[in-house]
Amino acid sequence: ACLAAFKSLASLEKSVEKCKMMLDGEDAKLVIQLSCKHQIIKTFNLAFIECETLQAVYDKNSCSNSLTSQARLLSDAVTHFQNNQEEVTLCVTGAKTIIRNHVDDEP
Repeated sequence: ACLAAFKSLASLEKSVEKCKMMLDGEDAKLVIQLSCKHQIIKTFNLAFIECETLQAVYDKNSCSNSLTSQARLLSDAVTHFQNNQEEVTLCVTGAKTIIRNHVDDEP
């Protein structure tokens, strides 16, 4: 949800003069205000939900696989998914890596 406020970096760099981020604990929102040229203010009210932090219990040294990439490559790959996509799957074989979403067949 936060990405929606910063989706088009090229146009943001040209038009946004100031970015203000505030936490509204009372309404459980992150408020992002972009002050643009010509006194235009874009406001994004993003709801957040407090949750328990989960920690996986495993030994990193016992993991035989690792995924390493330039951030730009992964960023370019996920731009092909919709902003509201909740989950993507990473499938890795010896020959290729596939990042895909799951779409229910049922209407």
